[in-house]
Amino acid sequence: MSRILGGLCGLVSGFACGARVDDEFLTISFGVMGAFIGMNLGFVRSLVLGILVFLLLYLF
Repeated sequence: MSRILGGLCGLVSGFACGARVDDEFLTISFGVMGAFIGMNLGFVRSLVLGILVFLLLYLF
């Protein structure tokens, strides 16, 4: 269960990165890459990294 939720957190973070650059291909590729990274990290670490990505993207 932790890997599934981690994958979802990574997917959302990847989509946020891709949406920031305004390119559909990068949005999909960042989302898939984030999902694989999130599945490997687990839920808690993926959630922390996802929050960090959102803060870094939208504060700077």
